[in-house]
Amino acid sequence: PKIDAAQAWYFRDNYADTGEVYICLTNRRGQASRRAYEIHTGRMIGDILIREGDYRHAFPEDISGAIRLNGDWGESELDAWGAEAPMVVLDALQADLEAARYEMTHRASAKHEAPVPTEQAAS
Repeated sequence: PKIDAAQAWYFRDNYADTGEVYICLTNRRGQASRRAYEIHTGRMIGDILIREGDYRHAFPEDISGAIRLNGDWGESELDAWGAEAPMVVLDALQADLEAARYEMTHRASAKHEAPVPTEQAAS
């Protein structure tokens, strides 16, 4: 995902009293909005929160420690969902979350592996 995208999706494993959520942050006309959805049911948690500025500066507490996901549904689509994200969206976000976790695990294990000496003689 691009850092300067107009929309960003994140996974948080410990959001308020809810636990695991997907958070959608969007930038529009100098304001940022936040929507949070419970990952298993897709129910929106609370109301849409709007703050001044871009989402990176408006909602740093939601980004810190979160896993960035792919997702790009238009503002009109988000509004059309109402209080519950569709299952097809939850499935897409879940697949991306699994891919991100896999990549994080394998990137971390690759850093900890000791270099394997080669048996080729130096020339």
